[in-house]
Amino acid sequence: MWLLTTRNRPEMCREVLAALHKTKVQTPGFVWMDGCNYLPLDLPDQWEYWACDDHLNIGAIMRNFFAMYPDLPWYGWMADDCVPLSVGWDMDLVMAAGRDGIAYPDDGWQRGVKERDGSPHVTSIICFGGDFVRKCGFWVLPGQTQMFI
Repeated sequence: MWLLTTRNRPEMCREVLAALHKTKVQTPGFVWMDGCNYLPLDLPDQWEYWACDDHLNIGAIMRNFFAMYPDLPWYGWMADDCVPLSVGWDMDLVMAAGRDGIAYPDDGWQRGVKERDGSPHVTSIICFGGDFVRKCGFWVLPGQTQMFI
């Protein structure tokens, strides 16, 4: 299930949701409004939302989400500033990650840019196999406030 985290950017969240409709997203998801509420939202089929009164942070949200849904076959995270463009992107990432891997798209933002360790730049849409997450024992390291992949 996708987790779309958003905070105080209703226009950006709505742009992402419109892109989900346009790209015919087939997989379930969850919009977590962090200390804000943009209702009503035009959610795709199989998508839910939570308007949290308190501001947490992405790390805490991911830990809460994993606690709420500990047995998913896969976990996907996306930020409210990443707009999918390709039809089928969601299924492509889910299939590529499988149950034990990690998959992310080439978002074109920093094409060719490498991280300090020489690995490719990781985008803000990423899919983790559920078995991989459970083997780690967490979706995001305890104490972290962001994804920090």
